[in-house]
Amino acid sequence: MGVFYPLSYLLLVSSVGVYLRALSSQEARPRQRHEKTPTLPVTGAYAFKKPASPKTLAFLSEISSGLLVVSRMRKEFWMEKYHLEPDEFIWLSRVEEKDAVDPTKLHVLQDKIIRFLKENGGKAVVYFEGAEYLILYNDFPSVAKFLFSLKDHVTFNESLLILYFPLNVLDRVQESMLLREFEEKEEEELLREISQKIVARAVEGETHASASWDIRS
Repeated sequence: MGVFYPLSYLLLVSSVGVYLRALSSQEARPRQRHEKTPTLPVTGAYAFKKPASPKTLAFLSEISSGLLVVSRMRKEFWMEKYHLEPDEFIWLSRVEEKDAVDPTKLHVLQDKIIRFLKENGGKAVVYFEGAEYLILYNDFPSVAKFLFSLKDHVTFNESLLILYFPLNVLDRVQESMLLREFEEKEEEELLREISQKIVARAVEGETHASASWDIRS
């Protein structure tokens, strides 16, 4: 039985190490594309009042089946800022380009995101910045319905949606309405929760393996 506990310990140290590197890294590296087994342990939709940091997005990219970014920033500028290449990128713009989606076409935007979720088979991450830009071209109820529907699709596909919207963009009633559907989180709080669940699952898995070994013995 002793062989299992060192392995649990190594898994725990490894998971904590990933979390600490995500918190302490000075610069997120460009994404290295390779086959991986996603370990994203959380599902749902969260709201950030501050933009996610490069280290957080790099961490989420590593433990998920794929990272989709929706932004008002052009892809090359976004990559230069975050030092990370997402699996898919959507530029909110009226310019007719390959990665661009017109902010008035919410149905097109939703279809692209849903297709990404399905193609990645769950445990994907959608980082959405630019909701305030959508409100400039659509009324707030339409944008809210779009975001709520998007949340449902993300949850159904066992994935994670992070919505960033700056302070003082919405009035109190609008903000309250969004926060009823999107749980407000601090970046460090979400990272800590994810890391703790990864560790717990690793230890639980090794405990079950140890118990099975004892039964067979």
